[in-house]
Amino acid sequence: TVAFGGNMLLNVGPRHDGTIDAIFADRLLGIGSWLKVNGEAIYSTVPWAVAQNQTDVGVYYTHKPIDGIVYAIATIWPKGNVLHLEAPNTTPNTQ
Repeated sequence: TVAFGGNMLLNVGPRHDGTIDAIFADRLLGIGSWLKVNGEAIYSTVPWAVAQNQTDVGVYYTHKPIDGIVYAIATIWPKGNVLHLEAPNTTPNTQ
């Protein structure tokens, strides 16, 4: 959702006594684990305008304007373990 300038609603709320149900705790732990791996592509990023209309390919792009870094977030990993990106174009400085 960051790739489209949005946010993510987790639908987690405490019970009347302040406790959080196990299913909600699992949801929070899951997103926390995902952010440990992918947080760099989320925090302090904005949508990357170049490739934002390609929603059917399962790859979304974010951009960190301060560094000029573009991130590709793949929601579906391809068979054969080779991810072909339509954008961005690489340069000798691409990591």
